[in-house]
Amino acid sequence: MKVLPFAGALIISLEIVSAPLWPGQASADPGGSCDVQVHNVHQSKGSPQLMDVKGTMICQGTIDRADVIIYFAKIDGDKVTQVDSSIAQRTVQSPETGKKYTVMSAQGTPCVPGDYIGIAEGYITVGGRTWKNYQNGYGPLSSVKC
Repeated sequence: MKVLPFAGALIISLEIVSAPLWPGQASADPGGSCDVQVHNVHQSKGSPQLMDVKGTMICQGTIDRADVIIYFAKIDGDKVTQVDSSIAQRTVQSPETGKKYTVMSAQGTPCVPGDYIGIAEGYITVGGRTWKNYQNGYGPLSSVKC
């Protein structure tokens, strides 16, 4: 687990995410984007001993591939601790413009009471080049009871 300085419930530095830099990553506008709306971190309804976070991804433009990394972090006073067991990646090949895709954190994360925030980030591939998608999503501060 990474323990990170807490910058406030609504603003979390992008530095808390350890994202790989992929070959061919570009920095100009790719002509498409994906937005991920992150929902609240919660106790699993189907498996109450577990917890997860879901998000909804919607893309615009012609995109060859969208990769979303979604996870949650525990908020404890002034510390933000990334919950490594919650990290999951979903890849959508040729996402349809405007279609909603569900992304979910890794299954199997034990439910531990506390305050959490869900986080999603992503990369898109357009014309064979990979771009950092800066439309990252942050969910609301969620109090999980278990």
